[in-house]
Amino acid sequence: MTHTQLFLWLQPWRQRGSSVSQRYLGVQPWLFASVLMWSGAMAQAQEQAPAAHATDQSAEPGEAPRPEDKPASFDYQVGVAMIWGSSYSGSSKQTVKLRPVWGVQYGRFRLATSRASLVERSGGQGALPGASVELGSIDRWRFDAALRVDAGRKSKDAPELQGLPDIDPTLRLRLLAEYRLTEDARVGLNLSTDVANKRGGTLLSLDYGRGGSLAPQWRWSAGVGLQAADATYMNSYHGIPPGTTSAWPVYQPSSGLHSARAGVGVTWRFAPHWRAGAAAGVSTLLGPAADSPLTQQRVGGNVTVGLVYIGKP
Repeated sequence: MTHTQLFLWLQPWRQRGSSVSQRYLGVQPWLFASVLMWSGAMAQAQEQAPAAHATDQSAEPGEAPRPEDKPASFDYQVGVAMIWGSSYSGSSKQTVKLRPVWGVQYGRFRLATSRASLVERSGGQGALPGASVELGSIDRWRFDAALRVDAGRKSKDAPELQGLPDIDPTLRLRLLAEYRLTEDARVGLNLSTDVANKRGGTLLSLDYGRGGSLAPQWRWSAGVGLQAADATYMNSYHGIPPGTTSAWPVYQPSSGLHSARAGVGVTWRFAPHWRAGAAAGVSTLLGPAADSPLTQQRVGGNVTVGLVYIGKP
């Protein structure tokens, strides 16, 4: 199951009217991304260190092999999930959808659907949605990167959105740096940014999650999180721009806290090639997102129930 997310923002964005601020808005996410990519590269360099390190006995007893220590193998998972949740973030209306769930992995590389909570890596961790790669690890740190298509939002998705401009689909880059506190607990810093410049904006998160085995074929996970967003994301998803035919008053939010979340999940591998899973989460909008006229209900929930087949060719 993927982690639910706990977000902290670095500093508020400056006013749009300053040319210096405009450059700052574009540089900060990529500066953060560069730091994570550099850290991943350092992990790769460490993997190629002299063979003398291969005899190091300092590893913790019972520690699972790192991804770079495992031979590359191919596996796939395919199934279906039923999702109950809000029609959009802040909506008071609930919808039920049926969605395909699948994932394909070869070594460190994986393709997975957005409902990746039912798709696990070989080590039991949740898979990032989209096309992802495990960059490597340094001691207790692990670094991942992923690209995925963000479907955006249509004004026809809900009556409250009528008259607002559509948010075009875009390509998102997600970078994750995760620190393992114990065998069952991890904390992660997560950056998700629109690399196609389609007004998708940038999200930053910090999450804390726990997980482990309830029984030989049962796994559980739980997490809490805080999320923040830049002004571009806030205006696209929670703003009311001037000159629209929307019935809502003009609202142009600034960057800031976006939401707080908590969730739990469980999976059951009831047969050699079959796994069932369920997850439930609750979130509340904060700051400029909560103050938006589009926010009909600050607190929302979601439930996912699904079944996947696990196989190797």
